[in-house]
Amino acid sequence: MNINVRPDFEFLVVFDLQIFADVVVPENAAGNMNTTTSEGLTADQKNAMNTEFIRKAEAKLVFNKYGKKINIGLRKGKKIEMFKIGRTDPKNTKKLAEGLTPDPSKMALESFEIPVAQYGDWMIFTDELLTTSLHDLFREGKRMLARQLAETYNMFTYEHLVANAQRMYCKPINADGTLGARPTKTTEVTSTCRLSLKTIVRVVAMLKADDIPGVIGDDYIMYIHPHNWHDLILDPEWQKFHLNDSSNMQSGELGRIANCRFIDSSLITITKGTVKIDGADGEETVVIGGGTDGSIPLYHNIILGGNAYGVVDIANKGIRAIDKELGSGGVDDPLDQRASCGGKFWWGCGILDELALYDVVCTSDEFADEFDEEDEASA
Repeated sequence: MNINVRPDFEFLVVFDLQIFADVVVPENAAGNMNTTTSEGLTADQKNAMNTEFIRKAEAKLVFNKYGKKINIGLRKGKKIEMFKIGRTDPKNTKKLAEGLTPDPSKMALESFEIPVAQYGDWMIFTDELLTTSLHDLFREGKRMLARQLAETYNMFTYEHLVANAQRMYCKPINADGTLGARPTKTTEVTSTCRLSLKTIVRVVAMLKADDIPGVIGDDYIMYIHPHNWHDLILDPEWQKFHLNDSSNMQSGELGRIANCRFIDSSLITITKGTVKIDGADGEETVVIGGGTDGSIPLYHNIILGGNAYGVVDIANKGIRAIDKELGSGGVDDPLDQRASCGGKFWWGCGILDELALYDVVCTSDEFADEFDEEDEASA
């Protein structure tokens, strides 16, 4: 087609380039794209503000530290088969008769599988937001996701430990300091079933009686909630003995006593109330808090010995960060309008020795009012 233009005629042709654009955005990301108008981000476009970025407090990530590290090699599948050799009976040695060979013994070998699965999350940002924002939101997004993934990894491990641990309820502490009868189930727990040094010593004695090795030398590890740590250090027995048993503590440890080292974490589970589950006779109500109605918050602290559990990875990949900077989208992002950050990890966990793990369940009467206030706020 020929177009004849008069030399004395000026004209302007305006092209709408967007009519040629076939924007490709993952369907599940379209509604969650971070833009300049996103709720919670509009404040970042304002002038005359404090540009210091205030970060939320972060939990201590401790639950994978003392697990046995198990690696599945590349292209070796998504589960690993583990083997355990049963304990030998120290009284099983046979008295020998002269010239006669006794019957042989069999090795008790147990195998079990630990499966792994992959988990991840990501964020997407527009170029306009990243260009006009007062903060480096891409960097902060990467940091936030990295922490989120690490906390998720830790929580998966902790929840697996609690679900498979032997359970020990703390005895109620009477007004005169003596201990009452130990509860055997949640409905028998009272608000005075606080953590005490006597309970710690009892669990340590049970681990020693089962010949469970220590985690650090002869010492065991207890993951403890800060509320229960508060109760423990106010225990007169703790104050009496701790000063003479607090040497050789490592970084991050709160204390050491009776062959037990303490590490605090706010990620310790606190259960309260009831839940409904599918039972053999239909839906059943299970009390997960203390007392007959589950109204007493229960803390699930963990004490463990050496080789109690293992955490599994594939090809030693760990938690992997995945960043797509502006300009990395190719034909799917021809105008460099989108960037994303994310991460993923492989996770699996297996109990290697059931006798080396205890869920020490207790209350914290001192902090009960906090949970009452939460209930009122949510009502």
